[in-house]
Amino acid sequence: MSAQRNIKRKFLYLIIFSFIIRLILASVLELSNDEASYRLYALYPALSHFDHPPMVGFFIQLFSLDLILNSELFIRLSSVLFGTVNTWLIFITGKKIKDERTGFYAAILYTASLYFFIITGVFIQPDTPMVFFWLITIFLFTEIFLKNEKTRKQRTFLLLAGLSIGLGMLSKYHSVYLWASIGAYILLYDRHWLKVKELYLAVLISVICFIPVIIWNIQNDFISFTFQSERIDVFKSGLQFNYFFQELSGQIFYNNPVNFIIILIALINIRKIKYLEKNKMRLLILTGLPLILMFLLFSLFRNTLPHWSGPGYITLIILASAYLSNLYEKKSSLIPLSNKISLSVLILIIVFGVVEINFGIIPLSGESNAKPTELGKNDVTLDMYGWKQAGEKFKQINDREVKTGNISPNAQLFAHKWYNASHIDYYMAEPVNKITFALGRLDEIRNLNRINKKRGDITIVQEGYYISPSRDFKDPNEVCGSLFRTIVPIDTIRIERSGKIAENIFVYRLKK
Repeated sequence: MSAQRNIKRKFLYLIIFSFIIRLILASVLELSNDEASYRLYALYPALSHFDHPPMVGFFIQLFSLDLILNSELFIRLSSVLFGTVNTWLIFITGKKIKDERTGFYAAILYTASLYFFIITGVFIQPDTPMVFFWLITIFLFTEIFLKNEKTRKQRTFLLLAGLSIGLGMLSKYHSVYLWASIGAYILLYDRHWLKVKELYLAVLISVICFIPVIIWNIQNDFISFTFQSERIDVFKSGLQFNYFFQELSGQIFYNNPVNFIIILIALINIRKIKYLEKNKMRLLILTGLPLILMFLLFSLFRNTLPHWSGPGYITLIILASAYLSNLYEKKSSLIPLSNKISLSVLILIIVFGVVEINFGIIPLSGESNAKPTELGKNDVTLDMYGWKQAGEKFKQINDREVKTGNISPNAQLFAHKWYNASHIDYYMAEPVNKITFALGRLDEIRNLNRINKKRGDITIVQEGYYISPSRDFKDPNEVCGSLFRTIVPIDTIRIERSGKIAENIFVYRLKK
């Protein structure tokens, strides 16, 4: 069998098996904090939202048939499907950059990345549509800027890139970086494009796509822009080296330590080994590395999240794959050992993660004798475990309370903070035909402040339940005291995992 046919066959296996694994994970894992809140984007669509632009909500609506199909799988289905499309996109981009082997290696390293395989390929996040449009844009950039001519086809592709970036900006603000990076490339290496009118039309197309977000921010006192800018404001604190090392280690873990090492080696050997033409290297580096370095710089002053730099690794993965292709060009082994190890690391992380979430083998919650109101406080795996249990047990509590006349059938649910309220709304309120109101400061309830208003006047609700998990317990008198005169504890839902109580969820009855 020829090497080319062998690559295509193994790439097909990679696509199929990775799709099946992601489909299973999307089906069996409960929603994370963020995912539960993005479901509300789909339930209450808008031109934009407090924390992100609207595209993630549109994706959920489209692939769940406007939440008619309301399971975890269909809420996440766009991530699973586009995860497969994205693997193909990086394959054809790598192939265009150097050869088919480069495309295949890029597909492997992309699949081996926790950020691309899980965060954008299983979980539903704003990164899901953003990475899809980012990859389309990078492919178009290779068609536009890696040739010495400026044909009608290239000019058309430039307009399409403007559309792709604009749709990416409707997904996550990060996408505007693509214009900054290609602007730098043009200014430094290819200024003839400054005379091409389609460049400016493409920028205009991106701006037009972004108009809904601008309108929403004008209507809402620029709250989304303010919120996001405050997260990267470097002037509010001094140097925080702990944040820097947290960001760096997070990037290494999210993108797979093996991938990170391969990328680092490829960057170090850029001058020593001529494995790619200069213009291709410049394009790949400028569209990726500065974004990564920018967030590392921010992390010296602010607490950042490692997935923010995630899309910057797309072109560095392609660069590293070109380096590997050069090394293995004349070797009999098709797949480098490093790529096999990288995939193995991903599989180990997935297996460990699923086992830990469902069985809690490592006691992340700390002391076994923790207070009932602090049980599970430090266990992040409980973000995605126990909510189905909670929903089933709350239904029994509600049935009992209504049957005995202790509470009205019209009672609604109340919770403190956006992530608690989002989970409670999906797993506990919706199955019994109720809604959840989020309580707290604006920065604590975020987009649920708007949703509260959509759901009606919170002050006229006569009866309700206050739900508070022990992982993030808040005294109901502090949260609900101004709304209800009577606050009575009526039950405690005990979340069991591996025969032990992992978390308590406290239920209070509220009355005017």
